[in-house]
Amino acid sequence: MDKDTTSAGSIDSRPVDDVLTSFFTREKSRAKVVHADYHAMWEHLEAGTVGGKRFRPRLVMAGYQLLGGCDTTAAATVAASFELLHTALIVRDDVVDRDFTRRGVPNVSGTYRNLAASHGSSPERAEHTGLSIGVIAGDLALANAYRLLGEVDAEPATRGRLSMLMDESCRMWPISFRSQPWRTVTPNRPTAAGNGSCGLTM
Repeated sequence: MDKDTTSAGSIDSRPVDDVLTSFFTREKSRAKVVHADYHAMWEHLEAGTVGGKRFRPRLVMAGYQLLGGCDTTAAATVAASFELLHTALIVRDDVVDRDFTRRGVPNVSGTYRNLAASHGSSPERAEHTGLSIGVIAGDLALANAYRLLGEVDAEPATRGRLSMLMDESCRMWPISFRSQPWRTVTPNRPTAAGNGSCGLTM
């Protein structure tokens, strides 16, 4: 393990956890006013952020501290926004791979597939429901990653640069599809991999 990885692993992620907890509490409160099902989607999305190692936000915090930064609150908000982006990509990646579990439990798509099945949907219809809601939940997380990033207390130029960094992260996701088998199904035709999908590399 190299020095930078060790430094990131030793960073306290509790400030990031606090930002995410506050964010989800606020959004779930707003969602409850709209509809119970919308509130439930936010709960499932929040559950997708729990249980990971927080490695990406730890890297953000470690880099900020190594460069002499001292505004922990602002850094934690930036780190939380990238963790939310990572969550969006995980949800979308599971849809692409047609996976319905993560870390041994149903993911967002799996949760709604199982719910649809329990209400009498056919296996095909239940799977379609789960994957469809996975797309919607991924979009929701992606949009709110940018929204949370916009709440960072920083100069406009700095916030603009942070948005550009997130954009650059998004433009890297198609690279992860180079080894996907479906790329060879329709040779000599454009694939979805080159059409601006979104992903996080940190």
